[in-house]
Amino acid sequence: MSPDMQRFARFWREQGDAPTDQLCDDLAARAGPAYAQLPREQLFASVKQGVLVWQALLETGDPAAMIARARGIGTQRSTTLVEIDQVMRTSDIFREHIWRLLRQFYSAGECDLDMIEQIEQWLHMQRNAVFSVYGRTLEEAWHDLAAREQSLASQSQLIQELSAPIVPIVQGVLLLPLVGSIDAHRATRIMELALEQIVAQQADVLILDITGVPLVDTSVANHLLQMTRAVSLLGARVVLVGMSPEVAQTIVELGVDLRDITTLANLQAGVLYVLGQQGIAAGLAGA
Repeated sequence: MSPDMQRFARFWREQGDAPTDQLCDDLAARAGPAYAQLPREQLFASVKQGVLVWQALLETGDPAAMIARARGIGTQRSTTLVEIDQVMRTSDIFREHIWRLLRQFYSAGECDLDMIEQIEQWLHMQRNAVFSVYGRTLEEAWHDLAAREQSLASQSQLIQELSAPIVPIVQGVLLLPLVGSIDAHRATRIMELALEQIVAQQADVLILDITGVPLVDTSVANHLLQMTRAVSLLGARVVLVGMSPEVAQTIVELGVDLRDITTLANLQAGVLYVLGQQGIAAGLAGA
């Protein structure tokens, strides 16, 4: 180690906490909101730790502790979402602090260029350690977020599919029982699932059971009409069951025209009607 390096470390220690206080002032004033909002005691403790690490580095020449601390800072700043430009400013401010001390140290003599070059290399290593870990941690966080969003989307799709189970009754006849409220997004997904299954199973009839739908308003009624038209375009038809007297009265009051849809009181009546249309009910009755 250069003799000047150890003398510089002693010189820095002899200044006491004055340089550390000045560095805290500079960070709070110039680094950005994340540092300006930190309690003074917390900022001072963090800066003091960094100063002690650097003083030990000057005495030993081993940058391991400095690099480890820089990586820890990079991880902490990225996980707490401190903006990258603020992190960059802290690195620049710390470098200015080191150079201010060097000018004071060499104010009365010739400087050791080798020592200054070594300090610059360490400053560069510190900066790289902070930003490489910052970038990697942030990238991992984004990947985790994307994975969670994909998982939530998959679960949401599964919930939607389970909330609209399409059950084959007999060849060519599907049952779609609806439960719960229906908004535009869910109605679109239900229609997509119904059309997919009608094509996949070559169904002729879709029994739509709305017994479990608590409210039928203009929006829900329009969705039912749209589904009926879409099903008819595939050469199939809809039989609507489970319409309560209250729902029927609401539909009349809304002026929704359901004349093109076969409507029956309940699921049992709907199944018997469809089986009769298919010529199956009579065969079952005679068996």
